[in-house]
Amino acid sequence: LTQALFTMGAVAWTVAYLCRCRVSVQWLAAVLAFFMLNPRLQNYLFVLVKYVWYALFMMIFVVELHRILTGRCPEGKKKRMYLGILIASAAGVFFFRQDGIYVLIPTALAAGILYKKHRRLFFCLFISVCLLSVIYQKGILPACNVANNNTRQMFSIPFQQTARYVKEAGEDVTK
Repeated sequence: LTQALFTMGAVAWTVAYLCRCRVSVQWLAAVLAFFMLNPRLQNYLFVLVKYVWYALFMMIFVVELHRILTGRCPEGKKKRMYLGILIASAAGVFFFRQDGIYVLIPTALAAGILYKKHRRLFFCLFISVCLLSVIYQKGILPACNVANNNTRQMFSIPFQQTARYVKEAGEDVTK
């Protein structure tokens, strides 16, 4: 239920932002059709997998990044709210898929270099993501007795898939 509500909320957040940006009706209809007819997004409502949360946090991160970079972020309390949503979505991207750091770090670094007006914000985001990663990898995981992944564990699934393919379709494999 939580995942379904979060999916609907993230989609509604994105569509509402597109409406505020005055996107043409044709584009808005195409986006809504994509959200309604895409079978993967329908599965997001029911299948409990960490990648669903990652994709939703990434979608919110992109919306808030666009809001800030295009100057659509109002001043005052609303600006702090949108910055908080940007930071929370970045944390969600990192925690639900640690490979998300490879999206967050270059994005924050590039935005900090290219957009002088928001340089301090994005360099702070860059530093925060790096620190969060180090604290999580070197502090929290060892404190909870979580072992590091080794290469044997990392390659186990591709090797299993290759072995299964050779077993089931060995005649198609050449040496």
